[in-house]
Amino acid sequence: MLSPGPVPILTSNRAKSRGPKPEIEKEESKRMKNNEREHQELAQIFLSNLKENARRSETERLRQKFHQDMLHLLDLEIERWGRVYSIRFQQMMDRNGDNGVEVAKKLLRLDREFPPKMFKQMVEAHQEDMTVEYLVKQKKYRELFTEEEISIAVWRLNPLSWKV
Repeated sequence: MLSPGPVPILTSNRAKSRGPKPEIEKEESKRMKNNEREHQELAQIFLSNLKENARRSETERLRQKFHQDMLHLLDLEIERWGRVYSIRFQQMMDRNGDNGVEVAKKLLRLDREFPPKMFKQMVEAHQEDMTVEYLVKQKKYRELFTEEEISIAVWRLNPLSWKV
């Protein structure tokens, strides 16, 4: 019988590679961290957009409520005085659709004749709640107007300041 001779010792690659190589592990770890970072950034952008949309939506609801309150001023005139006397105001509201905030901003401009006859009558009759200025100075509507516009509204509601 022939002797097979010395038996070579076989080493398998399996024995050497019991898992991924360190370089591969590092690359995979980097990729996972980058993916996680990108995911967090996208989540932050998404949340930021959600908050911005909610804020815009809330502002739009506030603008609509202000517009409704502006229209209610005309109803108050009818209710208290039997008809609408503020014809120019009514025309402005009709022309500006659903944008009572823009109407108020136009009425608050300093270059307008002041006090208009109807406004003066309302304030002198202690009916300030029937004026645009009264609505503008309300705390719930302050974010719709600049500090200057609010100051103008407050100033106009004080008849003593008209004499200046």
